[in-house]
Amino acid sequence: MRDIEEIYRKSINPINSENIIKLVDIYSYSDDVDDFEENIVYYTDKSEKRNLKLKQELYDYLVTIGLSVDDETDYNINFIDSNDTKEFSLVLNTNYNSTMKLTKLFLKECIKQDVGYDIQFNIFGETDNSFMINCTGDNVFKYLNILNKLSKNYPNLFKDINEPGPLFSRINNKIGICSNNGDLEDFYKNRSIDLYKSIDHIYMNYISDNYDETYLRKGKNVPIINLLTYYVTDEIKNELNESKLSDEEYLNKYGFNKDFFNYGENFRSLAHIVKDALIDRFVNDYEDDLNIEYIAVKEGSIKLDDERVKNALRKASYDLIIDKEELQDKIIDNIYNTCRLSDIDKDNYAFDSDSVFKNNKVKTKKML
Repeated sequence: MRDIEEIYRKSINPINSENIIKLVDIYSYSDDVDDFEENIVYYTDKSEKRNLKLKQELYDYLVTIGLSVDDETDYNINFIDSNDTKEFSLVLNTNYNSTMKLTKLFLKECIKQDVGYDIQFNIFGETDNSFMINCTGDNVFKYLNILNKLSKNYPNLFKDINEPGPLFSRINNKIGICSNNGDLEDFYKNRSIDLYKSIDHIYMNYISDNYDETYLRKGKNVPIINLLTYYVTDEIKNELNESKLSDEEYLNKYGFNKDFFNYGENFRSLAHIVKDALIDRFVNDYEDDLNIEYIAVKEGSIKLDDERVKNALRKASYDLIIDKEELQDKIIDNIYNTCRLSDIDKDNYAFDSDSVFKNNKVKTKKML
């Protein structure tokens, strides 16, 4: 297992301040933990002009080596020519074009070197694991050497490959690695639940305890409660705009028209009431629905359920945490604590706990 032991020692643990900011960003626009998991997988923006000829060239090549695919039914496609048990995956965050090119080149090189292969790729190139090489701990360097050769021979191809996704341990700025003893969906799900809960726990407790303090925003000290008020008020406006009531029914219920809060003065007036309601919520430590009594043409009552209140508060998390290093550190500490309750290695979050090698001495090899 010397290959994987060395990589475990040298690769970069994904739980670091850079990735925490990315994960908080994802948390800020996720509706729940399932949405959080999906948004991690699709985090990288891969807008590009797709060269559809590349897919046909790949499919034609696969036929020549006795393989075939059906892109009408297959999303993740496996090519297996190895009796080894899968333990780990090398992961490349390829887009559509680079997925097609890399798959063909990698298979050619494996065949040329008579190296068995077990690869998986996303035919749409949309996820952060669009190209994966499944391997054991003993043969991982075989595949790294092939990737190293391809990166030297086809530098423009590797320029188009994105950096590894935020859950993978980073071998270099193009190649990630993780434990994968079965379905990679389990890898994402187990970690997404822990990460979401860790971020949510630290952030929600922080704003409840520190809503009356300030944070640094573009060189100015801004009250935290003002930031939270803005997002909750905006959520109320969205809630009202989503109403399926007719204009007349809406006016009769609320006492104002649907576009009432699109005007700055009215929006600020509502924000003042929301601010008082949020302070009351934090002071009294309750999580009931937020009821806003708004006086316009006549008394109007606006009710925002607890989930939408929390959804609005989550949207403020990125603005706040990006300027609060102590919050980032608390989140990281909380994640490490959750590792004790799961099968995740506390020293490198991309590995399972049964993949700990730090008590073994390994020889130094030149890595990519």
